[in-house]
Amino acid sequence: MGNNVGPFLSGFVGDDYPLDLYHSGRVRPDKHLQYFLLTLDKLSQYDKPTMVIAHNLEWDLVQLLIGRLDDIKNDHLTIPIGCGALEVTLSQPCFGVFRQKKRQPVFIRDSFAFFKTSLRDVAKAIGVHEKDNAFPDIGSRVFSLEEMGEYFTHDLKAVRSVGTYIAKLHTDFKIPDCTVSIPHFSSCVFRESIDKPLARFPEPKFGLQTYYGGKTRSVPGVYHNIHCYDVNSEYPYAMTKLPKLCCGSYEPILSYKGPWGVYCVTKYDFKKCAYGTLYHHKIKVKGETLRFLDSCKNERFFACGWDLEAAMDCGSLTMKKGGVCGYYWKEKKCGHDHVFQKFVTRCYSMRGEAKKHGNDILSLTYKLILNSLYGKFSQFRYDPLTGVWKPGTLFDPMIAGMITGYGRYLIHQFEHQGDSVYTSTDSVFTSKTLPTGPELGQLKHEFTARHLIILRNKVYFAFDRNYVLIKWAGHGLQCDSPLELIQAFARGELFIKKTRLIKRKEGVKRKITPGSVRVRVQNLEGLVITDEMKTIFIKAAHANRHTAAIPQTL
Repeated sequence: MGNNVGPFLSGFVGDDYPLDLYHSGRVRPDKHLQYFLLTLDKLSQYDKPTMVIAHNLEWDLVQLLIGRLDDIKNDHLTIPIGCGALEVTLSQPCFGVFRQKKRQPVFIRDSFAFFKTSLRDVAKAIGVHEKDNAFPDIGSRVFSLEEMGEYFTHDLKAVRSVGTYIAKLHTDFKIPDCTVSIPHFSSCVFRESIDKPLARFPEPKFGLQTYYGGKTRSVPGVYHNIHCYDVNSEYPYAMTKLPKLCCGSYEPILSYKGPWGVYCVTKYDFKKCAYGTLYHHKIKVKGETLRFLDSCKNERFFACGWDLEAAMDCGSLTMKKGGVCGYYWKEKKCGHDHVFQKFVTRCYSMRGEAKKHGNDILSLTYKLILNSLYGKFSQFRYDPLTGVWKPGTLFDPMIAGMITGYGRYLIHQFEHQGDSVYTSTDSVFTSKTLPTGPELGQLKHEFTARHLIILRNKVYFAFDRNYVLIKWAGHGLQCDSPLELIQAFARGELFIKKTRLIKRKEGVKRKITPGSVRVRVQNLEGLVITDEMKTIFIKAAHANRHTAAIPQTL
């Protein structure tokens, strides 16, 4: 939008109607930052905490802090002000807080971190229609604030309404402080429901060696009439299967005691399973490819109990006496709540009510709350003051591993039932018809593809009978649209050139001139395209020339 338009945010004081915080014209970073800080200082004088909000907050803050970007260390910036400071984190999610001694805090939050969709879509979903107008058609020139006044007014009203909605969400769940994102909000909701502290796993390093994420497996090729099924809320369902984990203890063991444990296996017989069960690596290192164990070399491996259960169920693994050690959860009967079941049941029922009343955005919010919690048990947080990564409040790799482990166990069963050709965390692609249902842990049918091309893990294209794209995944492939990839495969190209504009923050971090253009080459040589695939891609390139905006599944 050129240099004639500055950022804008909205301020919210307690339960009062939002107030205009910042809505500027010509950008003058030094004066705008000074005005912004003075406004935060005034807001801190209220008798209630204040929330300052923007949709895509990072853009607004980078504009305000443009003169201080060189001071950013590890995405964190602290600006001392009087007897307090403004602390800003410019990573994802982007957030900040302004604190002064003996005053109320001012929270700076990004509404995108709560809804993961555009402001227009969120506003419409909660009944706000002020953002229906698009940018005026004034050509490619730099335009003035006056020309954009109506749009900005509508935009600011939408931000106000969305911010009020977020504040109400915190009130409904009795969360006192404004959280920074849906995962953060989810963890606060969970902690509020705990009536007795959970037992802590005594050996977190051992737990990390058995922790893996979702299962991904593919058989590259061309397939026809393939059904895609998803597991209803796989990880929330896994949480309902956990023990209470409040009364009891983790006991060291020298033999296999069941699925609710973590193990180091040194003596065993192993037969390869077509769908993969156990992993080679102790810990998935960034940049490495996680591979399934495919032969018996009697090398030790680490696994959670549910991975061992999956391997034993399909006849892949037989553990030998004296070849197992680890920890097992020994349950003790008590009258305390099952906090995992309580959390999941509450959110799932509220999501059902939202669906019943046609409230799509609230339904999506509850879905994100449900699916965000498990990651908090394996989260490390960066402390900018010490420069050290520290475990999060809920960090417990044993719990995280049992949740994802049960998810892999469940999906492994569905793989065998359907002779799956592609698996990704909670999805299976199969030519068979599988039973479906509405409950947690049951399958739901997503779509049927007349033609399915699988190139590798997390790279596939699903088409209908007319070669129109239904769904696709292009993890690791840099492209502007699926049509760009389809056309490249149809022409037999070995690479794609992608032009990127370097944004200010990226330019500062990579020491590249902001606003400059860089050309990145995406190499496609590693993807094997058969003649049959090429024929389908040629037909799809023609059929999808006007429908490139297809949702991607990662």
